[in-house]
Amino acid sequence: MFEKAAPDAVKLLAPIFLAPAREPGVVQIWSGYLARTAPRWALLSRGPANIPRTQGYEHFEGIVEADTWFGPLFTNIRLTRTNSPVEFHIRYPLFQVQPLLRECYRDQPFEVLGLTDLDAADWLRFEATMKPNTDQMRALGHYAVDTRKRIRGNSPK
Repeated sequence: MFEKAAPDAVKLLAPIFLAPAREPGVVQIWSGYLARTAPRWALLSRGPANIPRTQGYEHFEGIVEADTWFGPLFTNIRLTRTNSPVEFHIRYPLFQVQPLLRECYRDQPFEVLGLTDLDAADWLRFEATMKPNTDQMRALGHYAVDTRKRIRGNSPK
């Protein structure tokens, strides 16, 4: 398919579907897609969210700055079994990519504090976060509901 779609100058540059890495048990798998993002955006490649992990392999996570690098979208996995088949299910994604602003990982957007660095306002925010968890009668999923309300503007920040 690649050779049929590609211009003559790049026909022989088709990415390899399955390639061993230098490390034992590590395999690179091409998705069949190429990736490009808008300026200042990158892609975080990782295992699928909210899908139970398989016991046959582990995903590596990595960031691809696809605004300056244009090429095959692949994932690296480490095989964790050597004496039995490793299955990939057609009904589940092999991996996912998540758009990520470069500023999110280049410029530290957070501060790490020790307990002695906290002031009274920090302790109040901590209490507001943790106290609902002590209420045995609280509604399940209250954090998600509160977050959606805040995003819609129906609740104070």
